[in-house]
Amino acid sequence: MKLLPSLLLRPRLLVALAAGAGLTVLLPGDWRWATRLLIAWDVGTVLYLVLLASTMFTESVDEIRARAERQDEGAFAILIIACLAASASLVAIVLQLTGIGAVPAPDRGLHLALGGATILCSWTLLHAFFALHYASIYYRGGKTTPCLGFPGKGDPDYIDFLYFSYTIGCTSQTSDVGVTTREARAVVLLHSVLTFIFNTSILAMAINVGASLVSGGS
Repeated sequence: MKLLPSLLLRPRLLVALAAGAGLTVLLPGDWRWATRLLIAWDVGTVLYLVLLASTMFTESVDEIRARAERQDEGAFAILIIACLAASASLVAIVLQLTGIGAVPAPDRGLHLALGGATILCSWTLLHAFFALHYASIYYRGGKTTPCLGFPGKGDPDYIDFLYFSYTIGCTSQTSDVGVTTREARAVVLLHSVLTFIFNTSILAMAINVGASLVSGGS
């Protein structure tokens, strides 16, 4: 399982990574490194999600199946890297918002807006990657026993996988979709645990920022 060949099969991801890296270099050098990284991360994430949406909402089931076969190798590695990157963004947010009560009042809004935008981007990206992975394990290898049981007739498309993924992202549960294989249960377990950690971290940061603002005399 090699990372570079896997990335080459994902041109949208490569474009977003290149855009984020380039922006990191171009942003003013006197800005805090956490600020530069968060802005670059947000721009790269939004670009990737826009490119992803342009195909996810138009591809047929046959095209989804072909993509799953083509991108099978390295799919789990890409998922893990995405999870680590989203988690690292939370660390950068903490560094960005640390001591915000001491930040001059006119600048606090920008710091909070950047932190909020990054949380939204990271949360959305995390569950989009899981939706892609669920589609991959559902359709790859010509499996006769689907790993997920969707209500109704017909083969699921990306809307169904997005529904499943974001339901877990919002509630940490699977609602009306059955999980029928051990591999899928392992992915759902990882997804649920990460969702709990991510959402709990956001709540903890919100409480900390609120306390910092109050103690800073806001």
